[in-house]
Amino acid sequence: NTAIGFLRLVGYIVKNIKAGIITLGHNWRGKEVVNTQKDVFKFFGFQVPSELSWYWQYSQNENLETLESYKKDVAAFEKAFDLKY
Repeated sequence: NTAIGFLRLVGYIVKNIKAGIITLGHNWRGKEVVNTQKDVFKFFGFQVPSELSWYWQYSQNENLETLESYKKDVAAFEKAFDLKY
């Protein structure tokens, strides 16, 4: 089967490559997105150390969609990462 052969080849190529993902967001499922993507990396054979994947999101409240909250989001992000312009 061509698909199985391709997956074996990909697995052979990536087996020694470490992979991770960083997601940034306002209020929607950052943890779930990171965990799903880590599962995809693992499926394809990548090494997935925990320290290479993380997320930042302003709020856990999925209904927080006000203009004011988005303005506060920017300030919180800048503070969290000590960004100065």
